[in-house]
Amino acid sequence: MALIGTIRKNTWILVVLIALGMGGFIIQSVVSGSKRYASGGQFTLGKVNGKKIDVREFEQAEGILYKNSNSDNIYANKSNLWNYFKNKALAETIAEELGLGVSTEELLDLEFGQDLSPIITARFKNQQTGQVDRSQLDQIKKLIDDDQLNKEYKQFWAIQEKEIIYDRLKTKMSNMVSKAIYTPKWYAEESYNLDESKADFNYVKVPFDKVGDDEVEVTDKDIQAYINKHKTLYSNDEEKRVLKYVVIEVKPTKKDISSLKNSANQLANDFKTTENDSLFAITHDGVYTNVYYKYEDLPEQVKADSIPLEKGTIIGPYEENGTFTIAKILDKKLVPDSVKARHILRSVKQGDAEGYAKAKATIDSLKNLLETGKESFDSLAVKFSQDPGSSSKGGDLGTFAQGRMVGPFNDACFNGKKGNYYVVNTRFGVHLIKIDDQIYNDNIPKYKVAYVTIAITPSQETQDSIYEVASELLTNSSSIEALEDSAKTMNFEVKQSIPLKANDYTFMGLGGGQTSRNIIKWAFEESTEKGDIAPEVYSYSNKKHYYNEKYVLVMLDDIYPEGIRSIDDARKDVEMIVKNKLKGKKIAEMIKTPDLNGVSSQFSVKVDTANQILFKNKFVNKLGNEPKVISYAFNGEKEKTYGPSIGNSGVFIVKPLLVQPPAIKVNTVKVKKEMTDKIRNEVSYRLLSAIAKNVKIEDQRSKFF
Repeated sequence: MALIGTIRKNTWILVVLIALGMGGFIIQSVVSGSKRYASGGQFTLGKVNGKKIDVREFEQAEGILYKNSNSDNIYANKSNLWNYFKNKALAETIAEELGLGVSTEELLDLEFGQDLSPIITARFKNQQTGQVDRSQLDQIKKLIDDDQLNKEYKQFWAIQEKEIIYDRLKTKMSNMVSKAIYTPKWYAEESYNLDESKADFNYVKVPFDKVGDDEVEVTDKDIQAYINKHKTLYSNDEEKRVLKYVVIEVKPTKKDISSLKNSANQLANDFKTTENDSLFAITHDGVYTNVYYKYEDLPEQVKADSIPLEKGTIIGPYEENGTFTIAKILDKKLVPDSVKARHILRSVKQGDAEGYAKAKATIDSLKNLLETGKESFDSLAVKFSQDPGSSSKGGDLGTFAQGRMVGPFNDACFNGKKGNYYVVNTRFGVHLIKIDDQIYNDNIPKYKVAYVTIAITPSQETQDSIYEVASELLTNSSSIEALEDSAKTMNFEVKQSIPLKANDYTFMGLGGGQTSRNIIKWAFEESTEKGDIAPEVYSYSNKKHYYNEKYVLVMLDDIYPEGIRSIDDARKDVEMIVKNKLKGKKIAEMIKTPDLNGVSSQFSVKVDTANQILFKNKFVNKLGNEPKVISYAFNGEKEKTYGPSIGNSGVFIVKPLLVQPPAIKVNTVKVKKEMTDKIRNEVSYRLLSAIAKNVKIEDQRSKFF
């Protein structure tokens, strides 16, 4: 019961922070590889309040949950999974000591019963109906009961059960806290009356730029004093490191472009003579669709040569978006601009050959009933269609343009005949289509066009030569200063990163893949010291065309330790603020009388008026975010002048004119409910993060990946 004891000593949750005019609350829990052999244990990825997170369990979950994930998302997936394991450990620790749990019966209900977990409803949704696929769940339950689940799916289900239990525990804890939240009547009334009050006031703003930058000096002492005064804003929750880096772009040379142009010309000849346009386009980075386009909707390059666009015409190669593109006119004919149709769908999962056969048999029998006049389309659609969006409307899909429907469906509607029935297979299943109408806006033919492309990319020779430049720059630089000087001589820009954390995986707009992660891992190695240069040239590949498009050199410029930020660390964020404060102080000293007109004349600024300003509005037009000004306007004595006051954008003199109470009397019950509901809605996503701030969390991910 150690954790509960700590909670009781420190106050479990402070629900409402009562402050006149400031609605809100604070939820606060104050419960005070070779590189895999970390101090926390060989397999300890981290600890949450002493509870270990095992890297083997982590990797097993990652392998199952993200099996088919894009490799570009690998570190985003790891980050999301870490947050899950961390929050799960937090929830389990608190829940255990509070006596909360999820029974076997409750778990079964969450998986297969009437109170399904949000995790189940999200993962087992029928894409056609949008509803939970109960038949699939029933089948899974039977396999579990009969111990027939295969090993891989059994592992998935075991991990999913842990997710469901965690989600349920989190919900129970959130409910405990949210149900305890209460808004006092007096607080609701006073908050409403103040928030909805309006004020009129006159003011003069003297901008900071009335004092030149050379008239004030920001010292280290000034910056330190500001940091000390705002420690909570200028603290590092963990060590951060700043890198300098040089990005060397790899671009095709004139020789590369000339060679690619020759290849594109040969490709155009091959495209002209091919007998299978669709296959040729697909196998040469091209585009092929059955959509017919109006002349004005064709790419400008296709229309540029003013040649007749007849079937078989080749246009190009022309440059477009980093490629040499060749277009071929495949067909030219009159096609409808839009079609009005209805359909009956029998849903089938992709790859289910038996399902398609059964659906086809059903559709064929329905088609026979329609063609013999024994049934109407409307009645059959209501009875047999499994498209929830149209079945209740007799299968009516309304009027749609080309390309709005999947390929086979589109082709049947725009190439078929009005009044006919067509049977087509799509990824959704088997359709019976009736074309009710085909609408022609004009009698101008349209064009079906296919495209092939050759990417304009640097040759391997060019990539290698640029790598040699980067490698020589690295080899010949004995210090950051030397590398910077050499880079500038070669017209390469030296940039500086934002402060990075040990587990970051994206690097300065260069992506979140393995290379970025390797750069950050190097920066946080124990042997890496301030002033070091990374010993390798990092390469970033073009994800579409698979060539090295960037080489990067990296240097460790600074280390910002955990805790209160140093002067150098905070300087960029603080220096301008401090400079403005010093300018404001200087301006305030120059003001001899707080008279609006006098100050207006002294600094050549105008006297301004703000009308009908709501107290609850944080940002006021022309004024900005100036809480001190608003405070004077609402709390000051009428017609009395206040200031000079140093604000966020200048120095202000303020004269309150009028404060109007709300025009509508407070509806206490409604306001109380709105305030309470707002706070309760925030509990679910703020509770664990609030607890985490006061629990010891050891994060050793960077030692594993």
